[in-house]
Amino acid sequence: MSLDDRESGYKLIVKPHDDGTYSLDLVQNPPNDSRPTKKRRSTYRSSISGWHLDSALGLIKRTLKESGYKPTDLKRSRRTPFKLDETSGVMLNILFKALRDVKKRSKSEDIIFGISDMSREESLYWHSKLEQDSTRPQQKGVKALRILLGGE
Repeated sequence: MSLDDRESGYKLIVKPHDDGTYSLDLVQNPPNDSRPTKKRRSTYRSSISGWHLDSALGLIKRTLKESGYKPTDLKRSRRTPFKLDETSGVMLNILFKALRDVKKRSKSEDIIFGISDMSREESLYWHSKLEQDSTRPQQKGVKALRILLGGE
């Protein structure tokens, strides 16, 4: 089930590092526009790396599988971005933002489990809260989500 650029809402990009590791960047594609001369760019949403990536790898691979990819497609050498529908992109955005700056692995596991159990409607609600707070330094939405899921 490969999505073309017009249908995919998000792209997951693998960024290799010199030390043999990689990180993942999530970008949102611009909305479709009936005016083809107007150029719009993708918008960076979030990223994940390090032990946070290792902790979330199971959920990330499950999301990719649900989007029509093989779990083995996620590797450091991948050059082509993964094309994701809105539901998958929203869920990964919540995951990446919620895990950023979490210090304890046990809390990250609680957060990952909670996000994996979210309904589509619940994930869209939290996504809107997290994006609404993206310019504020304290990010109240992220804190509320972490308290709900990880007992912070």
